[in-house]
Amino acid sequence: MQPTFDLLTICIANILGIILIGVLIAGNIWRFRDKTPENMTLMVLMFLTLSNCIADPVSYYFDGKPGDVARALIYLSNAWLYTSIMLTGLYWMRFLAIHLNGRFSQLHQGVLLVFIGTGAFLMLANFAQPIVFSVDSNNVYRRQAWYWYYLAVDYGILIDSLIFYSKTRMKGGILKHFPMWAYFIPALIGALIQSFFYGVSVVASTLAISVAGILANLQNEQIFRDNLTGLFNRAYLDYLLRKYPRIREYKITGIMLNLNNFKKINRTYGHKEGDKILGETARILQAAVSDMGLVTRYSSDEFIVLLKTQSDPVIQTCIEQINSRIDQYNYHNHSDYLLSVAIGTCKLDLNTQTTDDFVNELDKRMYENKREFYTRYAQYDRRKS
Repeated sequence: MQPTFDLLTICIANILGIILIGVLIAGNIWRFRDKTPENMTLMVLMFLTLSNCIADPVSYYFDGKPGDVARALIYLSNAWLYTSIMLTGLYWMRFLAIHLNGRFSQLHQGVLLVFIGTGAFLMLANFAQPIVFSVDSNNVYRRQAWYWYYLAVDYGILIDSLIFYSKTRMKGGILKHFPMWAYFIPALIGALIQSFFYGVSVVASTLAISVAGILANLQNEQIFRDNLTGLFNRAYLDYLLRKYPRIREYKITGIMLNLNNFKKINRTYGHKEGDKILGETARILQAAVSDMGLVTRYSSDEFIVLLKTQSDPVIQTCIEQINSRIDQYNYHNHSDYLLSVAIGTCKLDLNTQTTDDFVNELDKRMYENKREFYTRYAQYDRRKS
């Protein structure tokens, strides 16, 4: 039977996708040694994309070939493609949520998992009764009615990611940014082409381009990232405050935090423990601030949070969240020391103050709070040790 597709073109497209993913893995080994949630999510995305680039030509190569082995491989490769593309969308959402520190609620994730789980169940049922795709007596693949369910889920997750990103940007403004077009546009183009033109297979290879877009932008971000904590660094804070022209359009509040007794902990327990505390503090601040703003590591043991609000109740809620999570950490940590922070806040008004004034005021108020701490706990004051 004459095939309705160009096998050579399909193989070339997917081989290029495999080569691209291979280059990305080789060029990012250093990144994946640090098994952060973001890096683990990227690894899953790369595995799914690589497996798609392998399964896709397999499904087309054996299409129309005689024999039980060919029939089994057509079923298995297509079943994997349908399922893995849904999973790719889910992990793209998870990456966005982690990278933007957005609220990806359990309910939201649960709804997506229900749709994906339903897709997996339908795919299992398809082996007994062809409802998603069939393989006829000539071993030729045919789409069936429930094919459109997977199409709806795939497009739905893409649209959901766009809505999620937009909501996160609305809450965080310039403080929450990632060029999502780098993933979204190639994935959307590939999905549209393959949905409506059978025999043109580009989804797997365009997903490889999307993953490459993510990693390219992460690489560009490295100059603005602190290596130890993964937070944005002082250079990025300076960029936002001094060079980003739209900063004046936003109501911004700064919160400066300094770890109490950090130098004494460093001397007593070593720099490895000190690094651990800095990492834990970063995670605490990220969890407490979430989509309300941006957390940066300003200097050694100082952090600055920028909130896209000047509402006193919201500011107070954020500070309470920080203190509450520090208390939880201390309760579960069982160390010989307690983690605590000095906090200073200041509302940014570039019409009456410079960015230097803003940071200096934050520093002043934070040290006022720190003096209060050392007044209450004089034994921790390094100036007297």
